[in-house]
Amino acid sequence: MSESLHRSEDSATRHDNAQRGKHAATITYIAADGAYAEPAGQWDNHDWALDERDALIGRRRMRYLDVGVGETAVVLLHGMGGRWQHWVYVIPQWADRFRVLALDLPGFGESELPVRPLSLDGLADAVAELCRHVGVKRVAIVGHSMSGSIALRFASRHRELACAIVLVAGAVFQFSSLLSRRAVIPYFLRRPRASSAIVTEVASAAITLPKMVRRLIAGSALLRRIALWPYVLRPAELTSAAAALIVDGGGAPGVASTVRAIGQSEVLGSIDDVGCPILSIAGDRDLIAPLQDAETLQQQVPRARTVVLEECGHMPMLERPNALAEQLTDFVTTSAV
Repeated sequence: MSESLHRSEDSATRHDNAQRGKHAATITYIAADGAYAEPAGQWDNHDWALDERDALIGRRRMRYLDVGVGETAVVLLHGMGGRWQHWVYVIPQWADRFRVLALDLPGFGESELPVRPLSLDGLADAVAELCRHVGVKRVAIVGHSMSGSIALRFASRHRELACAIVLVAGAVFQFSSLLSRRAVIPYFLRRPRASSAIVTEVASAAITLPKMVRRLIAGSALLRRIALWPYVLRPAELTSAAAALIVDGGGAPGVASTVRAIGQSEVLGSIDDVGCPILSIAGDRDLIAPLQDAETLQQQVPRARTVVLEECGHMPMLERPNALAEQLTDFVTTSAV
């Protein structure tokens, strides 16, 4: 950890206050380490099917991965169009320290749509029900992108379970505003590339591409640049396997109703009811959850801790998995005591 802190301090001197905003002093920057998109542990030769389980939650099947041991469970929630597999680069390192549950949220991956219409509160309650089903009593809840809001609701509605919150690219203020059609024109005028990235992500998440097309995109550096630019900083440097983790999640039946739920909700939800520590991890080159939104979150929730990973887009778990794994391990270890 000390080496990373030294890198953070050295990196911080290279950012002026105008770029960081008025709350720059409360934000820690982690410099790029030259290991872009390198897994934090061995994952590609592991048969994950051995660790997959199904549970009946709200009369519907929920698929989840259950690995590792420990009193504290790290519960991983994917973003829009995602699946639990988005976390495979970092799961091995965390499973050495904690019990890890990685979920397909209702309506995504192999989990069935719930009986009732999707809502962020309902999704948070489904996650809590699964935790109780498997006997988990202390949860560090980790939400990527849209699931940052679900993680906050989990912690506010199920305080007895939550011991820590980690928002990974989870400051989605612009994302939420565009989906609710609030301030659409001002956002497109001020942040046209980020706004286009959000629209592209939502559209891509709703479409099921033929398997052959997905394989072509994953296997071609040129096609990765064209298709994956909203998600990652350097699409061409992803392996085909890592690219496939992104493109294979499109077409989930839960996308449309989740988009509506996000558009009808506030990003921070009942933040005043959250009693556990909060860590926000952002990418400095994220288009879908721009750095300005991470600064806004820090301003609105000053008790949170914000860490910015340099040279990183919207998928820290695939782009800078080692730095992400280290930050989460340190935070959960100190917060869950």
